[in-house]
Amino acid sequence: MIMTALDTLNRMMIGPQSPGSHDRLTVFLEWADAYARESSDFWIGFHQTWSDCDDTWSQRDELLEMVRLHGKWLEERPCDFLQEDGDRAFYASLPDRITIYRGCDMDRVMSLAWTTDKAIALGFAKGHRGISVPNPVLASAFVRKHSILGAYQERQEHEILVDPSRHLTNIRVRFV
Repeated sequence: MIMTALDTLNRMMIGPQSPGSHDRLTVFLEWADAYARESSDFWIGFHQTWSDCDDTWSQRDELLEMVRLHGKWLEERPCDFLQEDGDRAFYASLPDRITIYRGCDMDRVMSLAWTTDKAIALGFAKGHRGISVPNPVLASAFVRKHSILGAYQERQEHEILVDPSRHLTNIRVRFV
């Protein structure tokens, strides 16, 4: 039996040796570098992995590099590779221009993960899932729907992923 790239990813992520939520993105990026030759494999693997990842800041630059490398797919077919029905419905429900929020430390505003729900962003600013926030801020910005890299509902966070330096406009930040 020949294993596909996605079979390999699934074996790496499932089972007794599976990584915890703080290590999943590192494992995904290693897989993507070694196995994701097709952009479709990258995006399917990314969407099935992302919602199980926590504390991704330290891998931000490497992830953005991979996203940009495989980004040509998204320019023509945004979010076509979302795996969950709820995620596809969430994406479909979004307007063309979206206000998004990010609650985080002042030094971490320009990251990929944002939310459409201001209350959820405020919760992240106060600290979430063991991540401390010494200088909490609430950031807001606008993004166009066609620029979204992912839209996720699995954790009820109304999460939107964007390339922050390329697609956010009217960024505002205030301490909370």
